Amino acid sequence: MLQVVKTYKYKLRNLSATQTQKLSSWVGACRFVYNLALETKQYAYKAYGVNLSRFDLDKELKTLKDVEWIKDVPSQSLQDVLQRLEKAYQSFFKGGGFPKWAKKGKYNSITLKSVTRDNCGAGRFVLPKLGEVKTFYSREIPKEAKLKRATIIKESDGFYISIMFSTTTQPLPSNNQTVGLDWGIEHFLTTSDGEHIANPRLFQHYQKKLRIEQRSLSRKKKGGSNFKKQARKLVKLQAKIARIRNDFQHKVSKSLILKYGSIAVENLKVRNMTGSAKGTTEALGKNVKAKSGLIALFWTRRLLCFWISWSTNRNGTNELLSR
Repeated sequence: MLQVVKTYKYKLRNLSATQTQKLSSWVGACRFVYNLALETKQYAYKAYGVNLSRFDLDKELKTLKDVEWIKDVPSQSLQDVLQRLEKAYQSFFKGGGFPKWAKKGKYNSITLKSVTRDNCGAGRFVLPKLGEVKTFYSREIPKEAKLKRATIIKESDGFYISIMFSTTTQPLPSNNQTVGLDWGIEHFLTTSDGEHIANPRLFQHYQKKLRIEQRSLSRKKKGGSNFKKQARKLVKLQAKIARIRNDFQHKVSKSLILKYGSIAVENLKVRNMTGSAKGTTEALGKNVKAKSGLIALFWTRRLLCFWISWSTNRNGTNELLSR
């Protein structure tokens, strides 16, 4: 048996006005604390040459708990804010970009770690300081699973809850079947067995609808009520397209892993191939469609690595053959 970590995401439904207001306030408070902690670290380093640790910032955080709208936020969520900032700095020290300010629309989630079987049921969760919330319960969490944490995410069409848990699964049986994959334009990909996997028609339908909505937005007066209404409509449509794309890529990658033991793919240099794509979302250049397609292929390749790691307990990047 393999020990794996999984995450199930559910949409929250029938939230009361108080719960909705409280969640929005919590997200905003966590965003404020993140930016304040980042500003404090920058000032301490520039003024005194001191690199404040997460524990140093935690001492400063306690002084903010007298502020009413911060005091209401679960303490574990505020602790998670400092952990996120610490991870951002660790990534920076390893060669990544410098930590950025948390912007509205980008920093849109809070984490709760006190999630147990006692406060979880079929389609409902009891959360600290929030009470019971109901979800569209699409998948059941295994009874033997050990719950780790819950993340509440604010998206354009409402709030979602993401439950992380550890469980066991049977490893895939050995398979000597080998296949090569060729990414295409007319078809999503073609296997060396001659199988063509087409892009989902539903995805193409919504892409056409997206272009119509983008043109409609461009004709609205920027800043007006109609512009804001159309912008919200466009954001919701983009989120729906992203979910359709993600679902399709997961299903394709998983089906390939279940069918074949070894997979060879073309080692695409996506950044080099898409750097010259011109155009905007309002006026698509001739290469923008190709660029979005290549990015989709890149993410499918990453999902193949994920499914290999998840189902075999091996390094997916090493098991995926490139040519």
